Amino acid sequence: MHSKIRILYIIDSLGFGGSQRQLVELASRLDRSVFDPYVLIYHKDDSFRKVLDDRNVPIVYIRKKMKVDPTFMLKLAKFIKENEFQIINCFWHGPNFIGRLIGKLSGVSVVITSVRDVDVTGPLYGLLERVMYPLSTKIVVNAVFLRDVLLNSLHIPEIKISVIPNGVDTNLFTPLESYDTCVLRELKLNLGILENEFVILLIGRIESQKNHICLVKALDVLRKLTAVKFKALFVGNIVDEKLKAILDKEIISRGFGRTIKFLDPCLDIQFYYSIGNIVVLPSLHEGMSNVLLEAMASGKVVVASDIPANREIVADGENGYLFNSNNYESLARTIFRVMSAPCKRLNSLSQAAAEYVQKEHNVEKMVKSMTVLYKNLLAESR
Repeated sequence: MHSKIRILYIIDSLGFGGSQRQLVELASRLDRSVFDPYVLIYHKDDSFRKVLDDRNVPIVYIRKKMKVDPTFMLKLAKFIKENEFQIINCFWHGPNFIGRLIGKLSGVSVVITSVRDVDVTGPLYGLLERVMYPLSTKIVVNAVFLRDVLLNSLHIPEIKISVIPNGVDTNLFTPLESYDTCVLRELKLNLGILENEFVILLIGRIESQKNHICLVKALDVLRKLTAVKFKALFVGNIVDEKLKAILDKEIISRGFGRTIKFLDPCLDIQFYYSIGNIVVLPSLHEGMSNVLLEAMASGKVVVASDIPANREIVADGENGYLFNSNNYESLARTIFRVMSAPCKRLNSLSQAAAEYVQKEHNVEKMVKSMTVLYKNLLAESR
């Protein structure tokens, strides 16, 4: 038996995403005198690899060729047994399925799965969760409303569920005064942003859930409400090529070819926050949005869809604004409200947002909560 607690984190890839960022922050910040973390992926996307490499967290890649891949499962089971993992911690639906089966078959003491979005109630995921939840030692959710979904919609016992909200590195995501103005000016110049332009950020992969089209339509209304020049930056991976083509068509037809710019995500995402005036999140559904937390920690005014997950973070009019979900006219009016507000009002919102994240969603608080959970579950399993 190893002197440290060995944990295997299972996730499909290390591509840019909210679950990936939370896993990376957790695995890399554990107390190494107590824990020995490994990360296993089965799809090649190494966007976050550098962070884990720099923090000396081993990454294991076992190729998975199909949805049900017996060879992959056998290789994974062998790897788990050889390395004597005591805890398996899975992030997202596919890894949950894999971790539950292999963990129990391999005799791992603790198997933790996670639910990080309301899509768990869909026909397939909902069925899997109802059937397989007994194989989880604990199910971690990142929002209170997700706990209620598991309790009320999937009828999973409350004793199986722990609520541990997402955490943000508030040393990395920090208000504007921490940045070199020359660096920011150069970044704006490279992106074709003029000094007097109001910058609207939407950070999220290009897929229907993130609802980019709602912002495109809102900007069409907004330009009729204000003479202020603005630019919108859409930062995120293209997941849905057909949707991207639809967005391109809408953008061109509305004359926004130079107004809306698509950008790839990057590890230094904090610099995008630094140049934005506001951050918009029009998502149709979320778990707990990293983007909202990062933006608020960065002292940005956020405008988010009025959905359960966002209501847990944004107190409308106190630390940000909510608009009627999927209502582009409501979104346009809310952005205009921010554009028209006096600086004193915006500074008050920004300060409240940053203070809220520092108090409630600091990454160290998340890591501490997970550490306590690991120790308690291991103690109970003996």
